[in-house]
Parts: sequence; structure tokens; C-alpha cells
Amino acid sequence: MYIGIDYGLRKIGIAISEGTYASPLMVISNAPSRIRQLQEKIKDTVDTIVIGIPNSFLNSHIHEFADQLKSTFNCEIKFEDETNSSKDAMQIMLDSGISQKKRGLDDAHAAAVILQHYLDKINTRSINSAK
Repeated sequence: MYIGIDYGLRKIGIAISEGTYASPLMVISNAPSRIRQLQEKIKDTVDTIVIGIPNSFLNSHIHEFADQLKSTFNCEIKFEDETNSSKDAMQIMLDSGISQKKRGLDDAHAAAVILQHYLDKINTRSINSAK
């Protein structure tokens, strides 16, 4: 199982994938209980957590969070450029006709975009290496 994360100071978007495609899962508050919230929701074994990394002051917060995730879930942590992930997520939601009320999960959709970029890269590599 793969988990995608869009980290923000107030909220954290979570996406999930058990194969080729990422799906938004939930948004949690960036509170001291954030790891417990994830543990309660994610019961399966996690192989890799992919965290969006911006070019900003958040990087140190994200790496600290990544260390907590790695020790909690005992899995590999990967970082993926999150440039335009929120913008891409909003466009996907608009194109899909998702109602404005449900767009409150935009951080989860951004996490899905981040995770999908990573999945596309590893799937392309495996296809190319099989040729």
C-alpha cells in the first residue's frame, strides 16, 4: 500500500493507492494527534509513504513529520515535488463536477496528485526496464 501526503501547517491531505491509481482518502488536522489519527484510519501494511515537498520554509517541518511516519509505520519514505499539486487537484475536481461543498477535501485530492505523480514514475520505470 502507498500513502500520499500533502502537508500543510493547518491540515494534512491523505491519499491512498493499492495499485496503479491514487485516490483521495481524508484530511486531518495538523495537530499533535496527527500520527494517531493516521494509525486509526490506516490498518494495512504501508510499503511506501510519498510526501509532497515544496520549495519553502515547510521543508524542516515535513522532514520531522517524515521521521515520525517512518518510525510509526516502519516503511520507506519518498519525497515528490508538489509544485502545482493543489492547482492540479482543483482542476481535476472542477473537471469531475465535484460540488463546492465536497471540495473541502482539496488537500486529500492534492495528496492524490502527489502520489499519482510518484506512481506514474515508478510504473514508467518498470515498463521501460521490462523492454
